[in-house]
Amino acid sequence: DDSSLYVCNSDELAKVESTINEFYHNITKVENKNNVKLSSDQKWINKVISSGTLSDKIAGLALKIQQSPIKELETLDILITLASNKEQRPAQLAIDSIKDLLISNLLPDRYLISLASRPLK
Repeated sequence: DDSSLYVCNSDELAKVESTINEFYHNITKVENKNNVKLSSDQKWINKVISSGTLSDKIAGLALKIQQSPIKELETLDILITLASNKEQRPAQLAIDSIKDLLISNLLPDRYLISLASRPLK
């Protein structure tokens, strides 16, 4: 099959990346409008993240990411920042949480395929 050998050119890749970025910003814009109507679970998670123990905060961040990975990319950035903390305990808790998220929620059960090598037609 010739489509498996297709590699998109840089213009096509830039167009796809632009479309993906626009899609993401639209999702987050809609999500921010809907944040006014938080469920009691979401309010509880936000309270735990803001005022809980370190373990609870990291668990709350992970739970938010599990519930909506695409909408919670900024939350994933927070976890990654915690993982680069110079203090060992917060960094280790964040690394363990990120590892669990990647294994159980974020990565597919197959090899990843780069966007540049995916057929666009």
